[in-house]
Parts: sequence; C-alpha cells; structure tokens
Amino acid sequence: MKIAVFEPNPSEKYPSPVSHLFRQDNNDNHGERVIDTIKYWVNHYAPELNNKLDIVLLPNIATGFNWAKNNDCLIANMSVADWFFTQSTLKYEIELAKTCLLVTSAGNGGSSGETGAAQRERWLAVGAVDGNHTLRSYSSWKYGKVTCCGIDGINGNTGTSFSSPYVVALTFIYYEYHKDAMGYYPSPKQALQWVKFNAHDVFTDGWDLQTGYGVLRLPRRWEFTDVAIQIDDVNKIVKRNYVDGIMKEKIIDLAIPSHLQNSRLFLSVREMGQAVDGTVHYDTPTRTAYIGG
Repeated sequence: MKIAVFEPNPSEKYPSPVSHLFRQDNNDNHGERVIDTIKYWVNHYAPELNNKLDIVLLPNIATGFNWAKNNDCLIANMSVADWFFTQSTLKYEIELAKTCLLVTSAGNGGSSGETGAAQRERWLAVGAVDGNHTLRSYSSWKYGKVTCCGIDGINGNTGTSFSSPYVVALTFIYYEYHKDAMGYYPSPKQALQWVKFNAHDVFTDGWDLQTGYGVLRLPRRWEFTDVAIQIDDVNKIVKRNYVDGIMKEKIIDLAIPSHLQNSRLFLSVREMGQAVDGTVHYDTPTRTAYIGG
C-alpha cells in the first residue's frame, strides 16, 4: 500500500520533470527521518507488514498531490509547520482527500495554536506525547483542530513532525488488517472513525483542545464490520462481524416504524457507527440496510 510523505521543495532539483518525485542522498534530512519513523513503528507493532510498506517522498505542492491521487496513495503525511496554499493546490487537496487519509503535524508552538495544514478541515492534526503519554509542552493547540496525539522522540526525533508518522504507521496497520479481513481497504471516513475510537484519553474523558481524542493505540481485539446487514423482517436485522478474520452473525431487534418500511432509511446505531463511518442507507427492493462508505 502506498503512503505519501509530503515535504517542502528541497534545495536539490527534482530528478524528473514528469513525476516530480525527489530523494535526497542525506539520510538525516527531515523527510527521510519522517519515513524512518513510519518504518520504525510498523516494524515495532507488525513486522509481518514491513514488505507491504511503499512510501513515496513528494513535494507538498499541486504536482505532488496530483501524483499521490493518480498513483493510489491511501494515506498521506505532511509534517510541515507552514505552507502557503494556492487555489491550484486546494483543488488537488480536495480530490486527494476523497480517497486518501490526510495526516499532518499540529505544530510545535504550544498554546499559540495549530499551524500549517493542521488548520485545514480535511487534515487529521496530530499532537505529541512522550513515551509515558505525557503531553509535550511544545505540542500545538488552541483552535480545536487536534484530532489525536502520537508518540515522538524515536531516535532523538522530537516534535509533532515525528508524532504524526506514528499515527500514520498505526493507521497503515489498521488498513492492512482491514484488507486481510474484509478484502478491501477502508475509506478515509472509516479510518478517521477508527482513529477517534482507538484514541485513549490523556486529560479528560472524550475530546479536549490539547490532545483531541487522546493518544492513538492499536486495539487489543480487532473487529471489522461488513458493509451490509440483512433485514429479515420488519423489526429484525442481522449484524455481521469479522473477528480475527472469522465472520460471526448477531441478531439485533430493531423496531422500524411502518412509514419507513418502504422508503430510504437512516439508522443511528452507535455501536455500528463506531465500527464504520456511521452512515446507513436502506435499499427498498432488497430490504437491505447498507452500513459504511
């Protein structure tokens, strides 16, 4: 699975005017350290997935966004404090966000506020904690844009530039496990819901300004939900769960008002919504409620 790492234009020229991909020989540059951090956490938690990592370093301009979209990058990381967004860049950002989970660093300004892409609505902004899940004093917050926190400090790399790739790595593991269990990758909306559900509180219950939903962790028990639940009769549905790759069914009683039985139906079921993106559509001819993207 391809992961895009967006970085500012380095002093070196792009090697190709066609793809605008670039690599630097210096392994200590910022982009390479971001990539090394992603690799570190994947190897730490799921070494069997190392060979599925396909990380591409791209310029954080319109051509880079366009390349990521056209080459099916499903997760993107941008650990950049400031970035001038042009109207042209916005166009490609919107298109990329339809199929790619956009993850960015919150910034290192503490209570002065989130910076760069973290201020934009389509980006999952990541704050920083240390290995004991203590919030770093420099982790930016103020405007309510922080979604969750990640751990920084690996190999001496501190700052939200390196807590963001922690979240990217754990989300990549989720994508691959989801693909193994369900046969397809989750949507960006499903992935965002997974991040929120698996973030653990730092200060208060639920969301807060400084840490968002908390520190992202991998679940101890993996559960995936199929996209369809079959309505057997007026007030009964079958929920299909995939636990450790094994499909299980659970009967759920659900009283459906008679005036909705032959119309488009939207169900608000918290348990199911947390497993997917919370959207449910009712297909009248087949009498099936479809959950998910």
